[in-house]
Amino acid sequence: MKRLLLILPFASLLLPLTYSAPPNTETAIIQARMKERLKQVDQLKLSGLAGESNQGLISVVPDRKLDEKQKGILEDENRDRTLIYQLLAKKFDVPVKQVAMSRVVKIRKIAKAGTWLQQKDGKWIQKKE
Repeated sequence: MKRLLLILPFASLLLPLTYSAPPNTETAIIQARMKERLKQVDQLKLSGLAGESNQGLISVVPDRKLDEKQKGILEDENRDRTLIYQLLAKKFDVPVKQVAMSRVVKIRKIAKAGTWLQQKDGKWIQKKE
């Protein structure tokens, strides 16, 4: 729990629009890719096809189907999120899962109304406000 409290302040580093990494770093390259696809990811979430999982990744909402292009967007986003989580875990000497869980907390706070969120028990709900 102590390490979780230490990593929470760094959760905002995972937002590609709020963290300014030095140019040409691995983090900056990954975040640039994430920024490029941000509108597509947001569109999938706003359309109700995809939501934020309880693991800090994007998932298909149950009973929804994605086409191949949409699946590729989710796969690319999840690959980059995982890479960022790994880099932060290494930097702050905490488990990757801990970084992902701190991101889940941040995602829930900043998610727009109507976004599908997966609860700890696996149940999916739409954010009300």
